[in-house]
Amino acid sequence: MDMSQYLDMFIEESDENLQNLNEWILELEKNPDDKETINSIFRAAHTLKGMSASMGFNDIAELTHKMEDILDEFRNDKLKVNSEVITVLFKCLDTLEKMVDGVRDGSSEKTDISGITKMLDDIAASGNSSNGDEAAATLEEAPLKEKAPSNSINFELNVYDEDIIKQAKEKNYNVFKAEVNLYNDCKLKSARAFLVYKNLEESGEIVKSIPSIEDIEQEKFDYSFVFVYVTNKTAEEVKKLIESV
Repeated sequence: MDMSQYLDMFIEESDENLQNLNEWILELEKNPDDKETINSIFRAAHTLKGMSASMGFNDIAELTHKMEDILDEFRNDKLKVNSEVITVLFKCLDTLEKMVDGVRDGSSEKTDISGITKMLDDIAASGNSSNGDEAAATLEEAPLKEKAPSNSINFELNVYDEDIIKQAKEKNYNVFKAEVNLYNDCKLKSARAFLVYKNLEESGEIVKSIPSIEDIEQEKFDYSFVFVYVTNKTAEEVKKLIESV
């Protein structure tokens, strides 16, 4: 059967479901124990899965099927929603939006969903239990020089980075070079790293990150990352923000 005649309908209904997903995930972030919101997210994922499978968009169907599986765990009280879960759900939403946009544009480029599906698998495998102590941070004042080697990561500052650091110090901001080491048994390392950056960006600016934030989001790193951070907060306050994730 030629399904192309249904393409416009698929895109329209997908857009509507994705918009609903965004609103419901935001609501779940505020009320993580709200079963009706969890059920609404489940139904939206289920609808997207059915439509995409019918149209032959197997990657969308696979991701939404994974979402269904993990959401069912929340519906049945086998897992609890926490900040890491919300982060992963938003990453699922971003990935789905990218894939639907690809359908809209007629793109043949395949979206890699292995990273996000692994995050969902990790939530299920870990029972999402967390003692809030999964990272250790080392901070020092960021130097005004081209190369600032870390103990474990090759870290270089270019002229642009140096200029930002110089201007920040002239304005009496604190500028730190921080190395964060996630423990080797840490689950959802990409989500945890993302939460570190999210926490810090609320009270400062990350000037440079090694690996890049994009690589961290795709789990293209081991368990350590280094960044330069401009802020009004003290080293102790920054360390607490990092290690609270």
